[in-house]
Amino acid sequence: MKTAINSFELSLYFFGWIMGNLFSLSLLYTEQTNIVNANSKYIPYLKDLQPGWRFLNRLKDVSDTEWMCFTYYFHTSWSYMFIQFVVTELIRSFSSPAEPLLDRIKRFVCDISLFLLYFFGMELALHFIHFHALKERIELLRTFSVLALGGGGLWMGIQFHVKYVIAYGMCGALAKLDNIDSPPTPRCIARIHVYSHMWRYFDVGLYQFLVKYIYKPLYLTLSIYPRLPKLAIKMISSLFTFIFIFIWHGTTKQIFVWSFLNFLGIILETLGKNITETEKYKRFVIKYLKSDAMETRFKAMMCTPLLILSAVSNFYLFGGMDVGDLYFQCFVRPKIYGIFVICLPMYCCCQVSMALQDVPSRTDVKKITVRRERSETNTVKTNVIKTESNSKKIE
Repeated sequence: MKTAINSFELSLYFFGWIMGNLFSLSLLYTEQTNIVNANSKYIPYLKDLQPGWRFLNRLKDVSDTEWMCFTYYFHTSWSYMFIQFVVTELIRSFSSPAEPLLDRIKRFVCDISLFLLYFFGMELALHFIHFHALKERIELLRTFSVLALGGGGLWMGIQFHVKYVIAYGMCGALAKLDNIDSPPTPRCIARIHVYSHMWRYFDVGLYQFLVKYIYKPLYLTLSIYPRLPKLAIKMISSLFTFIFIFIWHGTTKQIFVWSFLNFLGIILETLGKNITETEKYKRFVIKYLKSDAMETRFKAMMCTPLLILSAVSNFYLFGGMDVGDLYFQCFVRPKIYGIFVICLPMYCCCQVSMALQDVPSRTDVKKITVRRERSETNTVKTNVIKTESNSKKIE
């Protein structure tokens, strides 16, 4: 972990970020409970609150259609996947060699145990936090305090992230069991502070597809025109990439706003990176900031509004137009108290994210790749030795 900030100051940022998250989530739960109890007449109209686990005797938020479909698939498809695995192993035994079956089963059991823990944790949390279900009555959300709304936004991000970690992780574990490499699971959103990292590390498969088939071909095509600046080529390529993203996710108003704000964030980030490479910025650092630590603090301060804009753009994706507009109003017309309670934890998040920027989070994928390369190398060596021995016999 490389950072110009001393360890004590970085610990304060980490503590502030974690405590801000926990306090906002606890305040969300408290205000949610009070609002629901005070407006019990709305409960019959909240169709996404259904009876949950019997021993808890609580209602469960079932508003996330993707999650409910995945849980149905999870409960009903294990027998088919087991049959498919057995048939695949029988076919593979007569064809190319693969990683030893026992090693793959051990890794599968470890991976699937972890994702099952996440799965039941998510199911348990949906019995206590009903933020998504309350969006059917936007007037209820308007009664939340700023910090509780921050907790609601944090919960929407956590739910979205954990949902995809579980879905991608379980599918990836099954793919590795079949000796197939799969893209890594999404990186934790709590350690991402800029748009480019969110796109690069959240859905790695989608990112690789976009870069390979849309961004790079456009960039190389436009590069043949020498009059176009490199920055303009990047912006045009990014624009068409986000047009595809808009069509890919659905041509609705909320997807358009989400795509546009993401494109705007990428443009601002690109401009900021280009500014830091200029001589004027370097002179500014030498004259006014005077140290790497102060420059790190300055960059975190500049990234804080961008991080808030990134969060607000995602709320359009998570909650729809009404929820996104509610958060956007808090962003464009903030109160002094709201600015402090939102910007301070976000600034701490930027500091923590910048410190963890070079810390890998997918070493398991690299280990699997190295192990597979070694097995393939050993297989090639074995085949070469067999060929040489056969040739000697023929001679």
